[in-house]
Amino acid sequence: MKTLGLIGGMSWTSTEHYYRGLNELVQQRLGAKHSAQLLLYSVDFAQIAQWQRRHDWACVAEYLTDIARRLELAGCDLLGLCSNTIHQVADDIAAKIDVPVVQITSSVAEKISDLKLKRVAVLGTRYVMAEGFYRQRIETSSACESVVPSVPDQEWIHSTIFDELCHGTVNSSIRRRFRQMIGQLCDTSIDGVLLACTELGLAIDINAHEKPVLDSTQIHIQALGEAMLND
Repeated sequence: MKTLGLIGGMSWTSTEHYYRGLNELVQQRLGAKHSAQLLLYSVDFAQIAQWQRRHDWACVAEYLTDIARRLELAGCDLLGLCSNTIHQVADDIAAKIDVPVVQITSSVAEKISDLKLKRVAVLGTRYVMAEGFYRQRIETSSACESVVPSVPDQEWIHSTIFDELCHGTVNSSIRRRFRQMIGQLCDTSIDGVLLACTELGLAIDINAHEKPVLDSTQIHIQALGEAMLND
């Protein structure tokens, strides 16, 4: 088994999901006494969130590259970033370390291609939905068109992620609005919905809709686990 370096804390709630999911995957594959070989660096997200609000991605890249180098020196064989939004700087980090970065965008694009989806609705932070870097990577790698909810829905999703889900807060009204929103999207000419935020799976039942709802966190965990176990 390879040792996986994880950069988490963006938010800690989704990082907890990564930790549990990777250990469950390894246990299922190798047996009950096995667990994942992980090096986890959990950041203080407040500073990163401030840089994001200022669109200072250079500072984000510099800060996380330093952490990636520390994990590499500590002995990790590959690296994962526990955040969709942070993948805006994944290529910058990958260019400055020697271990491979298993990127969530590549994993998601491969899943979309496997399912032969041609048009997906993307839900995530404002940066993922409106700024283009994430959707462009998905579209280029999978030949699938991406669409996003209305601007008011985008703003509600973004604020709900940062003000509620990042703190582990999920209630019935949040679940209900997401269910209604996804139901409305499924009534349009899309083939599926992509949850392009690691916290959204906390509030959305991916099996409760008539069209496929893909949880990027689950897809990424699967890809990271396969990379760890592929010797």
